[in-house]
Amino acid sequence: MRLLLLLSSENLKLAAAEAASVAGLKNYGLAGRLMTGRFVSGFLAKSWRLALTRRVFRLLFSCRPSGIAQSMKKYPWQRVCGKSFAVRLRNHSARALKYSEKELAGFVWRRLRRPVVNLENPDSLVEIFITRNQAFCCLLLSEVHNDFEARRPALRPGFSPSSMHPVLARVMVNLSGGSKGSVCDPFCGTGGILIEAGLMGFGVVGYDISGRELDKCKANLDHYGVKGYRLFADSAFAVRRKYDYIVSDLPYGRNSQLKGGSYAGFLGLLPGILRKRAVLAFPQNVRLRQLARRAGLKVECEFLHYSHKSLSKRIVVLRRGTGH
Repeated sequence: MRLLLLLSSENLKLAAAEAASVAGLKNYGLAGRLMTGRFVSGFLAKSWRLALTRRVFRLLFSCRPSGIAQSMKKYPWQRVCGKSFAVRLRNHSARALKYSEKELAGFVWRRLRRPVVNLENPDSLVEIFITRNQAFCCLLLSEVHNDFEARRPALRPGFSPSSMHPVLARVMVNLSGGSKGSVCDPFCGTGGILIEAGLMGFGVVGYDISGRELDKCKANLDHYGVKGYRLFADSAFAVRRKYDYIVSDLPYGRNSQLKGGSYAGFLGLLPGILRKRAVLAFPQNVRLRQLARRAGLKVECEFLHYSHKSLSKRIVVLRRGTGH
């Protein structure tokens, strides 16, 4: 099915990669906040997992802005419109399009046997996005609602000012490409990543050398109803079990200040404890590709995410090299 996703403007490259990972999609188009591609039918049932996607549409057709009227006049609207409809025009200017929203709705009206317009709560909402060179005509399928703000660190029973915001934590879990299995955070702290993975249905496991942090993590997981979690008061360098996915926001600072070892040392452990894929957040200045290559890991993709003026995270997706 051809879909169009309206992405968050926060980090477009990261938003597109997150959606592609959840969909298992390798090829897609990107025009500003609009992501288009041929998605498998099961994607819609998983779209609620996304953190950086706002709306999911069925892409009815695309054309040059100058051809929008002719395309709408010909389209078989009877096949896609319910009892009532509305048309919304997005991202347009007088230069890009000479038709008004009302005129475009008229093209749909004249193709229906019993047309009913409902501007407040239509059964079928047609949205038209106009870019400089292209017009996308879409049917709204779903809006993605996740109450991330209700789970932000300041509102958790076990508070830590350094805990990752749930939006980025969810994105990192989604970048793993998994939909089930085990997610391990070897530096779990108060459990920001584990909360999101647990709410998505993964089995979650956390390690932290601080018993105080683990107590807060347990309180948070219980508060949000995460079941079946396992927590270990131990260093990440003591992990010996294998997990499907390793997702973690690594401690920041100089390598010598990393709990129990170094970034290079931790990456060296990954091939022995990782089944499928790791998604890790590093400080921006870490020479990640060099460290990963030495550890026998392959960097699938990486993204720079600006947290605030003085801090940037490098989000990296890794898998074991062919030799492992």
